[in-house]
Amino acid sequence: MTENIFITKEPKIDISKVQLAEQTRRKFERVLEEQEKGHLIRAAGLRPRYRLLFHGAAGTGKTLGAEAIAFHLNKLLHIFNLESISGTNPDDAMKTVMDAFRFINTSSDVFLFDEFDAIANNRSSDAANNAGRRTSNALLIAFEQVTSPAILICATNFISTVDPAFRRRFDTICKFELPTYDERETIIRETLQKFGMTAPEDDIYEAAKGTEGLSYHEAEELVNAATKTALLQKTIKVNLIPEVPAALERRNTFKQHEE
Repeated sequence: MTENIFITKEPKIDISKVQLAEQTRRKFERVLEEQEKGHLIRAAGLRPRYRLLFHGAAGTGKTLGAEAIAFHLNKLLHIFNLESISGTNPDDAMKTVMDAFRFINTSSDVFLFDEFDAIANNRSSDAANNAGRRTSNALLIAFEQVTSPAILICATNFISTVDPAFRRRFDTICKFELPTYDERETIIRETLQKFGMTAPEDDIYEAAKGTEGLSYHEAEELVNAATKTALLQKTIKVNLIPEVPAALERRNTFKQHEE
């Protein structure tokens, strides 16, 4: 059953490798502390934090964050892309949701519901048709009936579209930010180093300065593209600057699609 619903992976990402804003990192640390010392909390009749909502632009590390939590707690990560059932027959969608939560209630692993807004959108909006509301309601009820020690993480690029009834269910909400200038510079340098490549210092500064708005993944992909060109030219000297306009164009195209 789980093969048809979840993509299961053994996490390998340490939390120290995930780029997080300081406030978000503190929230991660609190979740992990409560999970690791859960016996103290359960003894008082309470439950460690286990329902997390991650939101932020694409490529800011939401999936890596979920993987890092699973890795730290030595658990498997199961990923369910909710967009895959958003347009299906409502009865089939509800059955899939129920099957998923039956499995969750037998597990202590970490479960990531990606594209959460695809199902948990505002149930009073025009976008939420009757069939969609049925699936959304089923998911909301299932969230309330989790009895296992599983950790539920939901990820969305569009938190404003998530129904308030869902948002109230989360005990931790984490915002994933786009990288700052310094962080983009670090990504560029680390990616060059990973491939044994070099670039002029001025080019590194210009590339970091000229890519405001790019995600961590997009900044890394810029260097990857420039590295491929260098490899084809049989040189270790990477020319970053020509890749900046292309990276910004991809970002703007994607942003227009989001809107």
